Amino acid sequence: MADMSIADKFLRDGRVKLLAARLGWSRRETMGALLDVFAAAYDRAADILSSDDIDTAAELAGFCAAMIAVDLAVHTTVGVRIRGATARVLPRKKRSSSGTAPSLRPMPKDWAPRPQEQAQARAAGIDCEKTAEHFRDHHTAKGSRFMDWNAAFRTWLRNTTRFGGSPHGPGRRTPLDLQLERVAMLEDEERKR
Repeated sequence: MADMSIADKFLRDGRVKLLAARLGWSRRETMGALLDVFAAAYDRAADILSSDDIDTAAELAGFCAAMIAVDLAVHTTVGVRIRGATARVLPRKKRSSSGTAPSLRPMPKDWAPRPQEQAQARAAGIDCEKTAEHFRDHHTAKGSRFMDWNAAFRTWLRNTTRFGGSPHGPGRRTPLDLQLERVAMLEDEERKR
């Protein structure tokens, strides 16, 4: 399924109304066919399609010619360029550099707290190295994805302070804490024997 961005101004574009009138369709039917054409362009990651591809996507012979007649498309030497499709159909990872929100990504293998996060931990009396290790293990195990891993760690530090030493809440222990306590208890029992 295509992940496209459709601006409000497209929904109010007079050319869409003209295309609907030319085809004898409702504006909604026309927009649906246009979305199918944009999806075909998305699948090819291009704003230029053949007229046959456009007609097939819209499920109407002559749809491409009608788009050209109302200036929603233009003939080029290599095919038919769909006006405005570039902004709508490029995959998000390619668009992110143009000012839209960056995509979520897994923790980088070489992630480590920066000096400002280390200073934040020191000021709060938190062992930054140990906390970063817990943070890394927790989010690696969960497969977490963030836009900004440093911001996620700063939040983790604030929550560690806020919840009394554990980002999981006051008095709540992580599965790792429980395992470590169990190992310590077994070691104590072993020494007593």
